[in-house]
Amino acid sequence: MFDWNEFLILAHRLLQDQNKNEAYYRSAISRAYYALYHRSRDFCRFFNIQLPLSVIINGKPEISNHLVLIHTFKNHSSPCLNAFGRKLNTLRNKRNIADYDENYYSTNNINIESEASLVIQDAKSLKTSMLNYS
Repeated sequence: MFDWNEFLILAHRLLQDQNKNEAYYRSAISRAYYALYHRSRDFCRFFNIQLPLSVIINGKPEISNHLVLIHTFKNHSSPCLNAFGRKLNTLRNKRNIADYDENYYSTNNINIESEASLVIQDAKSLKTSMLNYS
């Protein structure tokens, strides 16, 4: 069985590579998010948190596995899991930018190396909060 934490390790290694460029940073952001996304799904299975097939967001049905997972956390009775869902959503948005918006970092004058480091740090922090959940 694949250990999703390997994506987080890879993200960290991408930032340490001496020949890194924008593709490395974008890939690091993406891998960090996916490590957390898959660990979150495992978390739901472990704690028997049911993920519906779809959810209603802004009055529209949504079937994206990512949005269903985030919505489930954000609407859970636990304040800890609510906060986790909000943070996971932020990381998802950053991953979408890294994967799909070719001009975002230059247009908005954002240091992508710093952004990638923050995403990895946030992913590690959220992973730790999941491990401490009881």
